[in-house]
Amino acid sequence: MTDLPKENKTAAPQQPDNQENLTFFNVMPKNKSSNLIRPVVKTVSTPAEKGLSSDLPKEPGFFKKNIKYFLIFIFLCILGTAGYFYAPSFFVDDYKSQNYLATQTEQNDQTSEQKNKWLLDFFGKTDCEQVLCGDEADPDHDGLKNLEEFDLQTDPNNADSDKDGIADGDEKYVFLTNPSNEHSGVNSNYTDADYAKNAYDPKTDAKYLDSEIANLHAKMKQFSLHQPTITTLEEPLLNIYKFNQDSPFATTTPSTVSPAPSSTTDSVLPKETDLSPAAKQDRDTQRSLTIKNIGVALVKYGEGNSGKFPSSNSFSQMYSTVKVYLKTATNPTDPLNVNKFVYTYTTNEDRTDFTLSYYSETLNQLIKKAFKDAKEDKQKMESAGLDDQRRNDLEIIRSTLLVYSEDNIAGNEIYVFPTKEKYKTALVPNYISSLPKDPKNQLDYDYQVSETFDTFTLKSIYDAPANGKTGYMCNQEECRDY
Repeated sequence: MTDLPKENKTAAPQQPDNQENLTFFNVMPKNKSSNLIRPVVKTVSTPAEKGLSSDLPKEPGFFKKNIKYFLIFIFLCILGTAGYFYAPSFFVDDYKSQNYLATQTEQNDQTSEQKNKWLLDFFGKTDCEQVLCGDEADPDHDGLKNLEEFDLQTDPNNADSDKDGIADGDEKYVFLTNPSNEHSGVNSNYTDADYAKNAYDPKTDAKYLDSEIANLHAKMKQFSLHQPTITTLEEPLLNIYKFNQDSPFATTTPSTVSPAPSSTTDSVLPKETDLSPAAKQDRDTQRSLTIKNIGVALVKYGEGNSGKFPSSNSFSQMYSTVKVYLKTATNPTDPLNVNKFVYTYTTNEDRTDFTLSYYSETLNQLIKKAFKDAKEDKQKMESAGLDDQRRNDLEIIRSTLLVYSEDNIAGNEIYVFPTKEKYKTALVPNYISSLPKDPKNQLDYDYQVSETFDTFTLKSIYDAPANGKTGYMCNQEECRDY
């Protein structure tokens, strides 16, 4: 057996197994120990293994990372909702004003209320029979139906609302003037009747051309004419407008017609006479108004003649005596003027009382009016005239106060009105020459102003108020009955 060689203690150390280890150890400091330890590489995956505390916060989730975007989104939603509901109030008219159907309904309700008030004022009721105060009726026989009278705010029981001698319907359809204003022409020094009498155009203050006269003649023929126009324009109608055969009223004047005998029978009525209930009612209304006006004129005549009335029992002679006391032109001839349909007048022996009469077609009986009745009519007419004056006065003062306010507002003020103590001196004479007073007692109208001086109230008391009313009032917004 061959002997193994002896260990050579000086031999070089054994070589590593691979070149990588050789390279690694070549850069390491020389290890004095003969026991070499290979490096161990560990994979660190947890905080504890990394030598960190396990209490560190975790990485934020999706919601927390994007919370600011969520907040912006919610804010935009709230802003959009608010804008939808409130933006119209800043950029367009109030929403209610855009609701045309609702607005129309409110207007209809308001018109209906005004119509009922109008009916109560003039007829004392709102539930009207067609022959008297229905929309198509013409109780004062002036050529305007009640609905037209309501629209124009004229008196349906007075053929001449503005007392200028021209019937309301003739003003509207023939002469084209305002039946609510006797001075509706360009020259306020002349009444509408003055223009018609002298053949002047109220819109231009110039003489009518022949072509314009012909046009008026055609309108008279188309619409006819009504009292008191026939009486007021008696001569011009014949001489200027050549209107003598075109209207059943044109040849019927106080000076040319004599009453027919009362003993004649109804068969004498012309064949073309309209005997419908509506026509009879219209004629009775005209009769009642005529007798009422003449009765009031008789009372005025008696007041100026020691309580004595005309002695003649002739209706035409009596009318000639008292017609200067008539406030409006009146036709003293019955609409039919035949048979029993004539006006009569009688007085007692000492001439301290009288009786006027007409025969009613609708009631088929004689209607009489004595001095006592006429005196009551006069008081009512005078009260109505005073109330008209009160309304006109308050509207004038209101207009003056609004002009004062316009001149004296400052900053953001809408209105400013004078104090009660300085009310007169603030307006007179800078804004009005004198303040109107109540026509009956000559006292100042009641004026009240708010503590902030931005609202006022003017009031007057009626002599003849309608049912449920007391007087007339105005403020900065409107005038109305109260």
